[in-house]
Amino acid sequence: MIPYSVWADIDIANLAREQNLLSLLPVALYALCQCEINATELIPSSRRDDGTTTTLSPSNISACFAAWTTTLPKLQSETTLTWLDPASESWDLTCKKHWCNDIRKKATRRIFVPCVQFVGLCTWGEFRDDYMDPEDNMCHRYVSVAEQAHKDGRIKFWEGLPGAFGLPGWDELGKEREELS
Repeated sequence: MIPYSVWADIDIANLAREQNLLSLLPVALYALCQCEINATELIPSSRRDDGTTTTLSPSNISACFAAWTTTLPKLQSETTLTWLDPASESWDLTCKKHWCNDIRKKATRRIFVPCVQFVGLCTWGEFRDDYMDPEDNMCHRYVSVAEQAHKDGRIKFWEGLPGAFGLPGWDELGKEREELS
């Protein structure tokens, strides 16, 4: 078994592309976009603990940078995180209490400032624990609406994930799996 590291994610993405296993690429590339390293660290060769090096392929670099800067932030804003937008339906149908609004704004800042964090596949519990202040409490009505919008949005995010990297949708990618069987 390969021990986990960011460099293993690079190897998985490269291997998937080299072997034309495109159905693996959306998840592999998303993992790279979520990693805790600076984007510029993905470009040069990186030395691993065992002395070998790994380099993200040019195609995967292009896909990651395009997704990082445009498609992934937009996708998660329009799916998993719609409830954070004060103009969204979910916000309009719930409370307008100042503390719910303040909590929503703080969560938005934590995700998008100073640079975007990709949380489109986080569960509600993961999101709440990692991006919301435990001292803050939204009203029960808004929590239930936000949680449901987040859950529904995750499904839409998953469906849109391949397109964020310039790949065909899951239905088309699934045909590859059928051919391998």
